[in-house]
Amino acid sequence: MKKSIKNSIIDFMRTSAILLFCAVLVITTSCERDDEDPAGPNLQDRFGPFEVVSELTLSRDSVNFAEGENVVFDAEFNKNVNWVITITGLESGAVLVIED
Repeated sequence: MKKSIKNSIIDFMRTSAILLFCAVLVITTSCERDDEDPAGPNLQDRFGPFEVVSELTLSRDSVNFAEGENVVFDAEFNKNVNWVITITGLESGAVLVIED
């Protein structure tokens, strides 16, 4: 009788050890995190000072949209910010607003 209780305890301990190993394995492998995409807002964007890294530049000084001409705007800031570009026609007074 003593031997069967001892065998039961040993079997229980082996089963418990295997289950514990499987649980640790599942927990450690299921918590992968992509460092490229952090959770939550960027703290620099929320609390850091705003700086213009490169000034607004235009690909051309004058553009005629009626003739199909294009202009490219470029600027760089140290934060992700919302921006608005307002273009007003010199002759027509028409207004074009481009927003992020």
